[in-house]
Amino acid sequence: MLQTVLPRFARIDVGALKVTRLYDGAVAKSDVRATFATNASADEVQRLADRYHIDTARFDFPATVTLVEAGACRLLIDAGFGQGAAKQAGWLPHALRDAGAAPDDITHVVISHLHEDHIGGLLSGDGTPVFRRATHLVTRAERAFWQAQTGPFAALQQRVVAALGQSLVLVDPDATIVPGVRLLDCSGHTPGHVGVLLEDGDDRLFVAGDLANHAVLSMARTDWHMCLDVDPIQAAARRQSMLGWVADEAIAFAPYHMPFPALGRVHRQADGFRYEPVAAASA
Repeated sequence: MLQTVLPRFARIDVGALKVTRLYDGAVAKSDVRATFATNASADEVQRLADRYHIDTARFDFPATVTLVEAGACRLLIDAGFGQGAAKQAGWLPHALRDAGAAPDDITHVVISHLHEDHIGGLLSGDGTPVFRRATHLVTRAERAFWQAQTGPFAALQQRVVAALGQSLVLVDPDATIVPGVRLLDCSGHTPGHVGVLLEDGDDRLFVAGDLANHAVLSMARTDWHMCLDVDPIQAAARRQSMLGWVADEAIAFAPYHMPFPALGRVHRQADGFRYEPVAAASA
């Protein structure tokens, strides 16, 4: 249950795990179809958008990072856009401070995948790691994929990996990081993309990475492809199966790119799903 919401963070409990959702801000983007539905016709997208009063020409693309306190461990899931992204994003350091934490408190950083909006906040302006005391974890498949890429899109990934050095540890997509924190294979968006299942007793929260990135389109039409999906067919299949599991098991859902605090429930409807956000009051 949602306990507290402040401008940049929201707290929940998953059993004994203390979870804080940290708002990193949002970047302005254009063309919903070109981002979330590259294999759909303009008419299909517009019909669904009209039903839910969605502006297809312009939208904000937010990011919400997750902090998990598990015993003596403080584990961060992803790191946001980074402070060079835009004036409206890169707020993770401020959100951490507001939530009563500091970069040196972080013991682990789980990288769901190596896209820039998930790793931009890992390095400071001088190119050194922000979370200098943390072990950084990424899957072997993810690291291998980006190591083999060339061109400007791969440059940030390779620079971040090089800067993290020996603090970067390669893991399998089903690894348990600490008790109650387990990775789940969500490959397709990228080859090593993972979500994170937080569980203690009967309480479970699925931190979903980029499994589904639009609160309506990605849920109602799991077969529509996102522009950055490396394997869009596999990504769509994963989205369908994982959202079905979350809905059927009544697991709380924490996506990365939906409106803050990006917490809610997933329900089946027709051939797709409906995202029901948790109501939150700003302080």
